[in-house]
Amino acid sequence: MSKRLEYKVLKVSSEELETTLNIYAQDGFRAVHFFPPTDQGEVSLVISRKQKSRKKHHEVFEDDL
Repeated sequence: MSKRLEYKVLKVSSEELETTLNIYAQDGFRAVHFFPPTDQGEVSLVISRKQKSRKKHHEVFEDDL
C-alpha cells in the first residue's frame, strides 16, 4: 500500500524560520529539505505530511436480523 503525502514549498526569512516550522508542525508537517539562504536572507524549504484519510470507496452495511 502506498502512502499519500502532501508537499508544500515555502520561502521564509531566516528570522521567521523557526516560527514557521512550529506553526506547520501543529498541522502534522515536517521539514523534508532546506535550500541555502538567498542574498536577501530567505530560506526555501520543502515540508510534507501524510494526507488526511479519505472516505473508503467501499463501506459495509450489516442488517440486524
